[in-house]
Order: sequence, then C-alpha cells, then structure tokens
Amino acid sequence: MSVPWVRLELTVRTFDSARFTPYVDRCRAEGFSFTTLARLGDAEDARRRLYELNKECSADIPERGARGRGISLAMKTLGIAFADHHAAPVIRTMHHPANTSAIAMNRTLGYVDADWHRETP
Repeated sequence: MSVPWVRLELTVRTFDSARFTPYVDRCRAEGFSFTTLARLGDAEDARRRLYELNKECSADIPERGARGRGISLAMKTLGIAFADHHAAPVIRTMHHPANTSAIAMNRTLGYVDADWHRETP
C-alpha cells in the first residue's frame, strides 16, 4: 500500500531569512560550525566523515538529545541561502505524513503544499 507523502515547496525569493538568522547565530555561539564538502576539500576522508554523519542522522532517534536546539532550522536557513545564492527559484521537499515535526518546521519556514508528483522513495 502506497503512503501519500506530503509534498511541500518554497519559493526562495519569498523566504524571510532575517526571521531565522538567530537560529544560525545561536548554533554558532554554542560551538557548531557549518560548512560544505567543497570547503572541506572533496577528499576521501571528508566523504567518509560525511557518510558517517548521514548514517547517524538518518537513524533519527529522538532520544539522542540533539532536538529542540534549532539546529535543523539553522541548517535549513543556510541551505535556503545557498539556493538563493545560486539562483534556485524553488526548493521542494517531501515527507512521510508521520514526520509531523519536519512538516511543521518546513511550514514555519514558509513551505506550502505543492501539487508536484514524484515516485515515493
């Protein structure tokens, strides 16, 4: 049975970055740093560390203690700024309907329901 995934999109030029910059600032003040693979040097070691980070984060276990600190909002804010810098007009995302926290976060950022269709993962 197929699950009706929630499809959302954001028009990049309408994003209110000033509203969410404090999340980036707070995370940096707490010692988090944000970078890209290109800045790290697209080398085997950097790719391996990125793989391990993705592997850990994909488990998405709420009890791990990283929730509620604004890290996701900071990362999304920086990602949207990256898209804007590269003139991307729209960002699309899709979520399992049970992932209500991610859906709510994206709606807070300005994402709206979208009518586009794509195969579910």
